[in-house]
Amino acid sequence: MDPLERELRDVLTSERRALPSSLVPLDRVHARAARRRNRRRAALGAVTVVVAAAVAIPVGFSLGTGPDRAPAADASPAPSRTENASPAPVGAPWDGSRVASMTATSTRTIVVLGSHGDTDTCQPGDCLRLAESHDAGRTFTALPAPEVKFGVGAGGPSATTVTDVRFGSAQDGWLFGDGLWSTHDGGYRWTQVSFGAAAEVRRLEAAAGTAWALVGDSDGTQQLWRSPVGADHWRRVPGVALDGPGDLAVQGDRVVVLGTGQSAAWSNVTGEFNQIDNPCKGSLAAGLSGSGDLWATCITGTAAYITTSADDGTTWSTVPVDTGQGSLPNSVALGARTAGEAVVVLSPEEPLTKLSADGSLSPVRRPPVTGSAVSYLGFTNRDIGYAVVGDGLWRTDDGGDTWRQLSIG
Repeated sequence: MDPLERELRDVLTSERRALPSSLVPLDRVHARAARRRNRRRAALGAVTVVVAAAVAIPVGFSLGTGPDRAPAADASPAPSRTENASPAPVGAPWDGSRVASMTATSTRTIVVLGSHGDTDTCQPGDCLRLAESHDAGRTFTALPAPEVKFGVGAGGPSATTVTDVRFGSAQDGWLFGDGLWSTHDGGYRWTQVSFGAAAEVRRLEAAAGTAWALVGDSDGTQQLWRSPVGADHWRRVPGVALDGPGDLAVQGDRVVVLGTGQSAAWSNVTGEFNQIDNPCKGSLAAGLSGSGDLWATCITGTAAYITTSADDGTTWSTVPVDTGQGSLPNSVALGARTAGEAVVVLSPEEPLTKLSADGSLSPVRRPPVTGSAVSYLGFTNRDIGYAVVGDGLWRTDDGGDTWRQLSIG
């Protein structure tokens, strides 16, 4: 695919641009890209002899990475996405791998992380799988993965295990778990990032040109770090720390950090980070999801409850969910869709349903096939959402009413 065409498609389909698709028909994009390729081939043919005679590049010469780009571990040049032919897959084939995590940079572009084989006995790089799609999940191309293991390891500065993937743009992404790896060329090359004594990256999200990460320290606490999306310039945010496991939600330039146990919660809605009420205080685990309003799922160990905030975490209201079976189970999964609505799976045995802020539940027409744990629910806008159910990935294009399973292999 023509690089300009790919970038233009991502920009035009990005929910952050919110452009109606009728303004930019894709057939025009393809036609103009084809004309541009033909003109470039003609121009290159005319100047090839001149360039060959005038330029001599010494063996071993390479362009510098610049002050804002960490050098890749492999000094060889990244594979070129030329306009003459689509590049062959450069990563290991998916071959029925299990979906572990996914991320979307536009309504059509997604990257999926998976594990293959027995992750307990795999050597670094053998079990990790990455695949990307630029057509809303209809087709996928393999991406190379770094020489790391999948799963939760022992931690430490030299940790080489990852469990999740995030991309902040078409070029800039991260693999994280017991360590952090970054790419700034769309996933062709990966570089390990060190936080010193800190190792575990519990959560990472990116928006508005900034990446935010909750990073575990050697004493069991977690701190908030930040970096520009396009560079590995990570800096700790002063004062923002949690005593135990927490979660992170980013909407534009608004950031909310939620702790568990006796930890505080933090928000930068005023421009600086200040402590706010923690709706999950005393809980063992917490999850955040945002789409206008914030939704928090608090896990106590014996039950769960859901709260929501319309003012970036300043105040919270409990969502009175009536399942007819008492309290919510610890396995509840939630993804915010709009300011007043989320989608939830109350247990692996029950189908996905819609949940309003007033606690009312409404069924969907064709939910994902459940029966396995739902490890992720999330929406890129009010219409498009994803669910990781068991080993598979599902997508909705109509606000959660109907879902289709994506065939990654």
